[in-house]
Amino acid sequence: MRNIIIMLSLALILSNYAYSEIIQKSGKILECNFPSYSDQSGAKNPSSFSFKIFIDEITKSAYLIGNAGSSPLQLVDYEDKINLIEITPSKNITITTVLNNGTAVHSRQPVIFDEIIPSQYYGRCK
Repeated sequence: MRNIIIMLSLALILSNYAYSEIIQKSGKILECNFPSYSDQSGAKNPSSFSFKIFIDEITKSAYLIGNAGSSPLQLVDYEDKINLIEITPSKNITITTVLNNGTAVHSRQPVIFDEIIPSQYYGRCK
């Protein structure tokens, strides 16, 4: 029994190490923080909105990593910026744009009960 526990522990440690190695070799993680935002009634402060984005540079794919799990993003990469588009299960769209210097904006346009409830968050990703 002791050997099984040791083997399982070792496998878990090595799998985490392997996962970390895969991320380091194939992509990068952006940590995005948005301290301010605006909505249809104007600018607001402060905001504590944040999330992470994993970008796989080999497959040119991206994933949003939030507090409710992860979701695939469409990656539109250009010389001075990346655009990341999320289509939610309810077919609402969010767009995150990150400049090479880390400046970022995250825009939401959800429709709730036949009404558009827009919001835009301003911050940085590094």
